[in-house]
Amino acid sequence: MLARRCNLPTAPAGRSAGWNPVRACTSTSRRSIRVAAQAQPSQAAEVASSSGDGSSGQKTFHHGITYVSYEGNCFWVKFNNSGARVLVDPWLVGDLSFFEQGWLYTGKKRGFGGGSGVQIDVREVASDTDVVLITQWVDDHTHMPTLEAMPRDVPIIAQPEAAERIKPLGFKSLTTISPGQSMPLCGGKLQLRATAGALVGPPWSARQNGYALRELGVETPASLYYEPHCDFDASSLAGVGPVDVVVSPVQSVLLAGYPLLKGDTDLLKLLKLLQPKVLVPLLNADLDQEGKLTTLMSVRGSSLAADVRQQLAAAGLSGTKLEYPAPPGESLALAL
Repeated sequence: MLARRCNLPTAPAGRSAGWNPVRACTSTSRRSIRVAAQAQPSQAAEVASSSGDGSSGQKTFHHGITYVSYEGNCFWVKFNNSGARVLVDPWLVGDLSFFEQGWLYTGKKRGFGGGSGVQIDVREVASDTDVVLITQWVDDHTHMPTLEAMPRDVPIIAQPEAAERIKPLGFKSLTTISPGQSMPLCGGKLQLRATAGALVGPPWSARQNGYALRELGVETPASLYYEPHCDFDASSLAGVGPVDVVVSPVQSVLLAGYPLLKGDTDLLKLLKLLQPKVLVPLLNADLDQEGKLTTLMSVRGSSLAADVRQQLAAAGLSGTKLEYPAPPGESLALAL
């Protein structure tokens, strides 16, 4: 498995307004992409010399996935073979608060907004997106200021309670999906399966969504699984694996001792179930945070690459490669 990272380009003269570095990055030429340190030069040459149609039997970026982190739970992914493009749990504008109670909790991105001076053009991102997926109804997944700024012709597929929140915004295509349900996406280019994800609320609450995505109609389909809390019902994952890529937190976040994210306790269980080729850590705890709730919050576990690799090796998962996201707004291209 090889990885390339595309450096964030600067706006050309006269194009600072509305310029979207991610769009430029994902459509850039081969010379603008650098091979990540994990790939040896001989491996890079092997990929560069492969045919691109998979006929050589070698791993190629054409049969892979391009991943862009927007921080928090939000990321954009392109399935390179089919060209299908998916935006997940979009938070693209402003800060994060729950129920508009910023005094209680405010999350700020480190790579965008605030002191960085870098803003995201929501409409440009939307123009490069075929479908939006939303896993949970809470604000760090259903970020209403972002959704209010999005064009209403972008199709959205959401967990049922999330869909109820979004419905008044008047999107032309808003579809609900619950754990155990499946549907085709992007004109039949992808198959989406919703799995039982995080338990948000009392024990009798319905679980929120995780998502398994798999390409359709191509010779070597790529697949990806995402659940933002590393919280899952193992029975709902029957038949999902093996997958190519798992996107999951690797740390736990606790609120007054209650685990909101379960990366340090449940990640290895998840990986043993799904046997992915690649783990992409979801660094959703890497925010600047303030407010009363932060005094009750703690992080457990390590996100350092050496520590995570050691855990994978000790669990007999040395076949799963660890690939961290590129810096926010930059593309990580994974050859599968």
